Amino acid sequence: MMAYIFLPLIMAVGAFMRYYHNTAIALWHDEAFSALYIRYPWLEMMQRIALDVHPPLYYLALRIWSMIGGSGLLSLRLFSILFGVLTVWAVYLFVKAAFENKSLALLAAAAVALNPFQIQYALEARMYTLGTFLVAISSYLLVRALQNKKYWFWYGVAVAAGIYTHYYVFLSVAAQGLFFLFLRLHRLSGELCNSAQLLLLGETRL
Repeated sequence: MMAYIFLPLIMAVGAFMRYYHNTAIALWHDEAFSALYIRYPWLEMMQRIALDVHPPLYYLALRIWSMIGGSGLLSLRLFSILFGVLTVWAVYLFVKAAFENKSLALLAAAAVALNPFQIQYALEARMYTLGTFLVAISSYLLVRALQNKKYWFWYGVAVAAGIYTHYYVFLSVAAQGLFFLFLRLHRLSGELCNSAQLLLLGETRL
């Protein structure tokens, strides 16, 4: 019950902090690339993105978003704000699933909602908040996949989307892979220990 009250409140505060004075500063250099790319015809846009240092998913998503909300400054930054707020929600889901503690999950969500770096990068028409959201939601899906195999597909989708958003997401995916490897080795060592104990017990009885 507490989550149904406080989580929407935390997300609302996070949204306000990201929206406040959102258009007070004009587009800067990197944001201008985002605004420019989505105005080219589709084929030319893809050719120019291929020459860019970043993967294409953010630009494609922003192009589709601009077809609905326009390509003005507010619309471009609202796309980042949306995923900045969704990151708060994704962190809540991840912490709740990983630690099975709703209070801790709410605290983590509040920390993300009020984090100055999270707020700052939500004010930029770039791929950072989309990438952060995909890292957070893929972490949640990994925890769920370890409990239920049907989530592996969605984990794969989130990971692929993250890598196609920003190459640095690969570092987070690598960390997830190390966690999975550690968990498997830990479980394997536990199973070997149990088997050895059973064997010793059997020999003792003999």
